[in-house]
Amino acid sequence: MDKINDTLFAHWHTDSNGNPQSVACTETQKVSPIHYCIQLNQIPDDSASIQVKIGSTVLSEVFDSQPIGTNNYKIDYNDGIVWFSSNRAGNTVTITYSGLGYKTISAKRIMINDGEYIEENTLQHLVDLNA
Repeated sequence: MDKINDTLFAHWHTDSNGNPQSVACTETQKVSPIHYCIQLNQIPDDSASIQVKIGSTVLSEVFDSQPIGTNNYKIDYNDGIVWFSSNRAGNTVTITYSGLGYKTISAKRIMINDGEYIEENTLQHLVDLNA
């Protein structure tokens, strides 16, 4: 586990010698009807191939300033977010990729209500109440 800062940690897959390695992952999720994206369970390995399918249609990756068309997607490899065209909202997507691991965030940083940051508005407060 790597400490990224006081509240964010990365849990990377390693082999028996402690060397980083990726593992095969397949996920099926629905594209958000509001944000037109999905959040992968792991951070994708940008040096390995990724397959994104909606039904039998294989989508292709576009990069940076290229627009996302109906049969395209963009990936934020740092955070594992996959973006789609707005006309893919609500579609079920199957993604096959190599995962490096995952990031976690402290429950103290997850807000349960909009508003000012106070301890009573955090997920950690709810956890502590039910401990």
